[in-house]
Parts: sequence; structure tokens; C-alpha cells
Amino acid sequence: MYCILGYVRMGFPCSFSYADVLCKATATGQLNTIFTFYEITDPPVPSPLSGIPVPLLRRAISNLTRSGRAQTIGVADGEGVRFFAVGK
Repeated sequence: MYCILGYVRMGFPCSFSYADVLCKATATGQLNTIFTFYEITDPPVPSPLSGIPVPLLRRAISNLTRSGRAQTIGVADGEGVRFFAVGK
């Protein structure tokens, strides 16, 4: 799969687009809070991340991890992620 104007061939936005959405979501004051992948993919209020395939979510989080903006964490319910302020 490869990105073409922000979309992969399957019709989903690419991981970098989702990484941008994840960063904007952290602007709600929930930095350093651990979110499970389930909370991100199936939130109580629909969001641009609702229904995102978990492998694509992992790739988006991996992009943020490389730049120091996120950390993947093992939690009791599976996997989780903690977001950091930009520049950490």
C-alpha cells in the first residue's frame, strides 16, 4: 500500500493523515492520558478515527512514536497509547 494524496489504495486515509488527526485530538487537554485502541477506534461520539482498522492505527501511532509524540503501552485490555506534547 502507498499514499496517494493522503489516501492508500484501499480507500482509507494514510497513516500520516491519521497521525495528524490523533495529534489534533490531543489538543483537548488529554496529554499523558492512556487511551486503549478500542477507545480510539470505537469512541462514544463518532470521530474521524471511528472504525479505523487497527493495523492502520498502529502505523499512525508508530509515526507519532518516532517523532516523540506518542508511546505505545501494554494495558490489561490489549494495547494503549499515551500522547505527549509536540517537542517532547
